[in-house]
Amino acid sequence: MSIFEKTFLCLAPLAASLLLPATAVAYIVDTSVGTYDAVVLTTPPNPQTFDDVEAILESQVWWNDQNLAIEFATAVSFNLGFNSSSGPGFAYSDTVTPNFVEACGWIPLGSMVGCSSVARNETVTLGSPGSATINWVVATQVTTVPVPAAGWLFGSGLLGLIGVVRRKKSM
Repeated sequence: MSIFEKTFLCLAPLAASLLLPATAVAYIVDTSVGTYDAVVLTTPPNPQTFDDVEAILESQVWWNDQNLAIEFATAVSFNLGFNSSSGPGFAYSDTVTPNFVEACGWIPLGSMVGCSSVARNETVTLGSPGSATINWVVATQVTTVPVPAAGWLFGSGLLGLIGVVRRKKSM
């Protein structure tokens, strides 16, 4: 087996993993504050309360901004796999009512976003589409990799592999 064939066999699973869709549901959201990759929080153990994931939820860009939470919830709607019940929740405040957190989410019956109070100690099932409990959303800002730089890196690596194969054949 040539080195080229060995290299191909080693890199084929990586290439396949990059081309095939991931099993986790994610959704790219364009908002007034940038482009974000929104996913449902799936931190074990399940189920959890808001207090268990409070630090993560308070670090979100829409925290303390109900209008931004509504904007995100509207953009995501049911695109994270939650179309049988209310959409995932975007927690945005815990200062309005003691022992409660304010959150917005998609309501499929009215095809709109609704905001309400949720008990801080209410059990949430993280990452469970269709559950009757709240599924919290987290988002990370999408940063773009310049295509020319990625292309040069890929091209130089490919040329290096070709050089190794030619050197191996000439020996």
